[in-house]
Amino acid sequence: MSKWAGLAGLRVGYGVMDAAMADALMRGKPPYNVSQTAEAALLASLEGAALLNERAAMIIEERERMAALLAALPGVEPLPSEANFILCRLPQGRGREIHDGLASRGVSARYYAGGALADCLRVSVGASSGADKLIAALKSAQGGSGGRGAPLLSYVSAPSFPRKREPTGRRSYAKVPSGRECTDEGAAARPRKRTAARRRDAYNRATNTMSARTGTYSRTTGETDVSVRIGLDGTGDAAIATGNGMLDHLLNQLSRHGLFDLEIQASGDSALTGWHHTVEDCGIALGRAFADAVGDAAGIRRMGHALTPLDEALARVAVDVSGRGYAVVDLGISGTTIADLPGDLVRHFLESFAVEARITLHVETLRGVNAHHKAEAAFKGLAKALRDAVEPDPRGGMSAPSTKGVIG
Repeated sequence: MSKWAGLAGLRVGYGVMDAAMADALMRGKPPYNVSQTAEAALLASLEGAALLNERAAMIIEERERMAALLAALPGVEPLPSEANFILCRLPQGRGREIHDGLASRGVSARYYAGGALADCLRVSVGASSGADKLIAALKSAQGGSGGRGAPLLSYVSAPSFPRKREPTGRRSYAKVPSGRECTDEGAAARPRKRTAARRRDAYNRATNTMSARTGTYSRTTGETDVSVRIGLDGTGDAAIATGNGMLDHLLNQLSRHGLFDLEIQASGDSALTGWHHTVEDCGIALGRAFADAVGDAAGIRRMGHALTPLDEALARVAVDVSGRGYAVVDLGISGTTIADLPGDLVRHFLESFAVEARITLHVETLRGVNAHHKAEAAFKGLAKALRDAVEPDPRGGMSAPSTKGVIG
């Protein structure tokens, strides 16, 4: 659902499986509330069968291409996948070394250190440029954390893999829970408003020569180990694991409502010192990755704002991608704890992010009672404001949005 429907933030989906497996899954799954709004969005996403199948086919095509390229690398075993990611087994005992080498080259992948998935990497399937960057990094990566030494993988030329879409023989991805086929009976009788390819072409024309904007940053200290990758021109796909469930929840709001593709992996000394170091360093790393993605800010709108409600809470957010880090944050949640995240650290995260992202940020909750609602409304507002601020401005061309001629 996150890839083809852009519904990652709603945490809804469906499965097509054997009836016995579905029954076992329903007996063992933990309880999880799904709102009527989320349910309505899920069902509505199934109405346009043509677009649904087109998006699913694009993901499948790119996944098969990526799997073939990975399989051609010595020591890499991509496991069969019908998801929007590929799990790869790496040479025994070298998973961490290869992960760190990739991170030093700005490529983020989820690493598994122990258990049945020891020495495995999970790589997400997205734009073709992401797969090409991963393969290029594996070809050129050096030993250790990017230092000089033997290549991590001695490259073997990958076979030519056609981009032509071939029948896969798999069951249709366009199934609703009841097994009813998604159809759009009137589609053939009316002209299609805009295909995915036409949308991409229109976007590319509007944004002039602006290329896909991604930023990465890895930070390892005596207290934490954090790696971040952000794509500003994404679909809201997120893979976030900071160790703190509430922080993950807030960062997922940033990804979904800003339509940023966001990967964050973090570990730290929280068991000894609490969450301060991990939260702070996640804010720093995300800010630097964001600044890396924005670059010189040429061609963007620069400023954005949002007024976001969540039940009784109302947040107001304004941002300026000014090149100068500054933050004024008033959430009214100091002294509270949201799940296992102290309210003061929410403020500290936003301040750290703003300074390192080199943006001016004003966030305040205008009203509210529940601390969770206040924090979530603020992050949703930040997502909306940032999305507006970094949106390409076709009328402005590729000049810097400043009378000085530069940002900063």
